[in-house]
Amino acid sequence: MLDGYLQGGLLVQVKREVDAELREDISALKPEEAAVLVFLRQRLGEAAKQAA
Repeated sequence: MLDGYLQGGLLVQVKREVDAELREDISALKPEEAAVLVFLRQRLGEAAKQAA
């Protein structure tokens, strides 16, 4: 897990999962939950760019 984080793989995986949740189940989410996932997606995208 730590190696994945250090290499950026963990960030990419978490971003994929957030993207999938937003794409597949957004209608099942409360507005607050969707807002948090959008925020996470943005931050993870920025972090992944910095790690690359």
